[in-house]
Amino acid sequence: MAAEMDAKLKDSMAVLQKKLDELRVVKENVAALVANANRLQSEKDELEFRMNRDQARMGRAEKLVVLLADEAVRWKETVENLDQDIYELVGNVFLSCACISYFGAFTGVYRKILTDSWN
Repeated sequence: MAAEMDAKLKDSMAVLQKKLDELRVVKENVAALVANANRLQSEKDELEFRMNRDQARMGRAEKLVVLLADEAVRWKETVENLDQDIYELVGNVFLSCACISYFGAFTGVYRKILTDSWN
């Protein structure tokens, strides 16, 4: 009877050892899955950070484009005004020289009549 009990004990111990080995394999798999989940979570966090950063950059870039478009309109108007000023420059210089050269001897009323006739 003791031999029979020893045989059952050996069989039970063999089953226990087999189950412990299976448990160890499962624990190793769980540890690998946890490590993989942690790695994927950190990758997800990094991608979310990059996405938020890039969205903020895009917002600032869009704002800059709008502001530069408004500035382009102002620059265009300034260039048109400067072109007109350059076109009129020779005539304005001529009139200035005429005023300096000839107005000294004339009365204020006569100067006014002269300048009104130039327009």
